Amino acid sequence: MRISLRGVLIALVGLVAIGGLISTGALSTASKSPVTAPAKSSGFCSSEGVSLVIDYGSKSDKKPVISCGFSFSGNGWELFSATEQMVEGTTEYPVGFVCRINHFPSATEQPCTSTPTGTQGSWAYYYATVELGNHWLFSAAGASMRKPKCGDADGWVFLNPGEKTHQPSVDPITHSCQQ
Repeated sequence: MRISLRGVLIALVGLVAIGGLISTGALSTASKSPVTAPAKSSGFCSSEGVSLVIDYGSKSDKKPVISCGFSFSGNGWELFSATEQMVEGTTEYPVGFVCRINHFPSATEQPCTSTPTGTQGSWAYYYATVELGNHWLFSAAGASMRKPKCGDADGWVFLNPGEKTHQPSVDPITHSCQQ
């Protein structure tokens, strides 16, 4: 009886282990569809999607980046990932305060341990919608709080130390999406 009970216990442990592997996807099958990266392109969206403008500021030699996240649905923070742009928050606010975009400014200029001061420079967040006249508006909400709609544009501009708030240098292009 002991041998058969031991065999049953071994079989049960094996089944539990196999079930765990299946539920975590470790034993995936070919019937599962592959996970695809969000579709994106350079330039403003001309159809279904949300545009992202990154302006590195007046003292940078970097040109503004304009990307389209097709069929995007999420918040402004997630738009960076959808358009394959790198974003870093601060240690205090990892997804609540944008400290660095595409490695700008450098870690030596700004360590991102706390919210940057006006003497260090910081990113300002804008948005544009077709309903509001295709103009940049300063966002009162942070990127993780704002949910851009299809056809909107989000804009970021780096304000150099001591600089007052100003809009991105690239005019927004928004559009109405078909509902």
